[in-house]
Amino acid sequence: MSKHSLPFYHDDDLETLSDLRRRIAIAERHHEVAQEAEAHASPRMGDDLPTTATSAAVEEARDTYKAFVDEAAERAEVWTVETIGHRDFRNLLRDHPPRKVKGDDGKEVVEEEDSPWGVNVETLPYALLLFSDPEDPEVRTVVAPEFESEAALRRRLNRMSEGEFASLWVLAFEANRGVIADPKRGTFYLAAKSSDAT
Repeated sequence: MSKHSLPFYHDDDLETLSDLRRRIAIAERHHEVAQEAEAHASPRMGDDLPTTATSAAVEEARDTYKAFVDEAAERAEVWTVETIGHRDFRNLLRDHPPRKVKGDDGKEVVEEEDSPWGVNVETLPYALLLFSDPEDPEVRTVVAPEFESEAALRRRLNRMSEGEFASLWVLAFEANRGVIADPKRGTFYLAAKSSDAT
């Protein structure tokens, strides 16, 4: 069984992260302008190159962002999902087939929202995130944070923002399909929190 974690940042940290990303973008634009100017200039011996300062500013902005991400991650609410095994996952897929609707020509087609996933995206996400093996309670999708009951977990999932919920179920879905190849990929989801409950 493999585990994958996803931190949800607090609102104040999200604002700071957004501001720091803007600063990176501004520094990068200034650097591009300096590179253009340098390419068309004829610098004299001893002149400072315009890109020297702008390159340093870009690096400083990026370093500041990385440092704050590390700091904010310590305060974040971290959700961890675990794979449930191929048999149980296949059973969930079977139990939540994509919805069928009438197309323009009157024939049945797969609901557009379900088509890329091959499942009913209205029902499968909850079924997957709430999954717990009745014969072995240790086998479940959400392993952290811990909840006293399925009802408590359901209530917390209901209070998530749309972006948080989507990020979490997609992470669990991809993990169970075995398509997460690099555990160091960017898993920090920067969606706004929908509740002060955490």
